[in-house]
Amino acid sequence: MKFEYKIINLSNINNRDSHDLDIYENKNKQNSQQLEKGLHEQINSLGKEGWELVSVYNNNCYFKRAL
Repeated sequence: MKFEYKIINLSNINNRDSHDLDIYENKNKQNSQQLEKGLHEQINSLGKEGWELVSVYNNNCYFKRAL
């Protein structure tokens, strides 16, 4: 069986720059829940496309799916 692979950096999903960190920390609870919900939605969307989460390492999510 052959596979294709996809790597997604979690920093790109959150779309935050380091200068946004102070603002983020002030709204931590609400934004954290929104970011988590967005991440779940994106991962579930990839799952519906046949992608399987294989590993998370160094802020990267590694996915694979059969060709």
